[in-house]
Amino acid sequence: MSGWTQEDVDLYYSGLKRRPGMEQAVTPPQPKMMPRPTLDKSDTIVIVFAGRVPSKKNRYTPNKDGKGMHKDRKLQGELDRLALQIPGHLRDLKLESPEVHFYFKYSGRANWDRDNACTALIDVLVQYGVLAGDQIRRFNGLLVIHPAEKSDEDVADVATVVLIPKGE
Repeated sequence: MSGWTQEDVDLYYSGLKRRPGMEQAVTPPQPKMMPRPTLDKSDTIVIVFAGRVPSKKNRYTPNKDGKGMHKDRKLQGELDRLALQIPGHLRDLKLESPEVHFYFKYSGRANWDRDNACTALIDVLVQYGVLAGDQIRRFNGLLVIHPAEKSDEDVADVATVVLIPKGE
């Protein structure tokens, strides 16, 4: 905030409109605590994941003893980055057999493995309690992977998951 007077700083943090001569637009201050939204299990849920979704199944590495496979730290970090994008009020929702739609937008190379990306997203949604599980008895709704689209803008890759709970 070089070149700003104390009055400019106070004005910036008060959320008032931009004054001529200020170097950047003023944004209103964010509330300290947002109330947790109420969510009915019949509401359609849209979750947008920014950034490339890893093809999890292709990136397991063998254990040193030769028995079994594991996720390396880099892959786990990428999955954790996705999990941080799940809104807090959706955690522990435990939806059973919702209709699920996957939409992908890519910016650069189009060499995604969409079915593995879907698997990674489902696993993250199960791990954080949005879905009750990925076994057939708990996850047996319509599953749609829409054709991927190339983004016109130079933006990060985006995956959007739409969950439509089954009618009771």
